[in-house]
Amino acid sequence: MLELLIYKNSLEQEYNMKLIPEYRISKREIELNAQMPYVIATNNPDKVHDHFLGDLHFALQICIIIEGEFEAAYPDSDNFCRRLEKGQLFISSVWEAHAVRELSHPSKMMAISFSIENLGFHGVEDDELNWFAPFALHPSLRPYGETSESREKILEIAENIDFMNKAKPFAHKTKIWLKILELVLYLSEIVPLPKGVVRPQPIERIIQAVLMVQNAAGTGYPTIHECAAACGLSRSRFSNIFSSVMGFSFGRFIVRSKMSKAARLVRNSSSPFKEIAAECGFCDLSSFHHAFRNYFKCAPGEFRKNASLLKDNII
Repeated sequence: MLELLIYKNSLEQEYNMKLIPEYRISKREIELNAQMPYVIATNNPDKVHDHFLGDLHFALQICIIIEGEFEAAYPDSDNFCRRLEKGQLFISSVWEAHAVRELSHPSKMMAISFSIENLGFHGVEDDELNWFAPFALHPSLRPYGETSESREKILEIAENIDFMNKAKPFAHKTKIWLKILELVLYLSEIVPLPKGVVRPQPIERIIQAVLMVQNAAGTGYPTIHECAAACGLSRSRFSNIFSSVMGFSFGRFIVRSKMSKAARLVRNSSSPFKEIAAECGFCDLSSFHHAFRNYFKCAPGEFRKNASLLKDNII
């Protein structure tokens, strides 16, 4: 499930991050599966704004600058920011808060979101290839398209995807997915790794645990011991591999998953907060309110009130 959520944190005060019409997020839920492993959205702001808009979702995302300039920020990574020009891109991992704003006009950005479980070619073993490597690194270490050669390559793939997404030629969905994989493979090849930085482990080692957490509800959230056993690993080995692959700890992943689900239920339903707390694995309403405010910097009631202002427009 591709969950698009408004993310409010320290960036809101530091950068005056708020909702603006050009960046309103869709309230619809998009099912990502083997038949439709991706979704593509294009952003054409009508003018330059100083505001950031942030979101997080259970999906991988690549945002490519087609025209103009943008700035991307990662609140959970020391508010790391990166200015981006035509042909460059920024990527986000699952449930990783990120924000963006346009810096020039006219500007255009393509956002490609796709499911983590469908990444790569299943059944093909290659010890040299790690599809998830670019996403697991700290944002400061990820590839952005630093050279003119890489920008030409990124733009070529983006324009090809954009054309097929609009023209819809024969087998366009398959062709687009292959182009997305080509892009991820290219990013895996050019990812800059400073001395002493080790490539993350293959995601296949812990994908079963990721899916267990994704499908959990209520008191059914798995423990680290259960996930380690499902992946055929010891607890310590699983913990090390999980942090290497995902770029954060298993405990942090559980928190992100619970808060992502909580925000979706608060935003899209009128259910009492006590029911939502139980559905998201919180032992009582007080701990739910505390966790929600700590994560989103606002109370659930305030979040629901603000979310009611959103329109059903895609990014």
